[in-house]
Amino acid sequence: MPFKWRLKKTKRYEISTKNAFIVGVYLLDNSFLECTLTADSTGKECLDSIGQRIELTETHYFGLRYVTKKLHFHWVDLDRPLKKQLDKQAQSSCHPPCLYFGVQFYVASAHRIVDEVAR
Repeated sequence: MPFKWRLKKTKRYEISTKNAFIVGVYLLDNSFLECTLTADSTGKECLDSIGQRIELTETHYFGLRYVTKKLHFHWVDLDRPLKKQLDKQAQSSCHPPCLYFGVQFYVASAHRIVDEVAR
């Protein structure tokens, strides 16, 4: 792995490279995941990483949201770098930056969804 980890007695870790950052993601069942991304990683890369970790293949029905400085939820633009979006618009009180995994597109007929986890 290209990142160097420094473990401390507090069982927390820091990334020693300035090109990487950690983002926390709350899933639909309120469980929490941490993703390590590079500064130029897009929202799609983060979403794909989460999908892979929870064994979800049909990620195109889902998206990521964050809380803005005005305390509103805003969907992450999956094509733009995630760090730029969070630095510019997200509430800064949460460290690491927090995202919320959610259903972005509703499908009227659930039998059309092939993936059992997505259903």
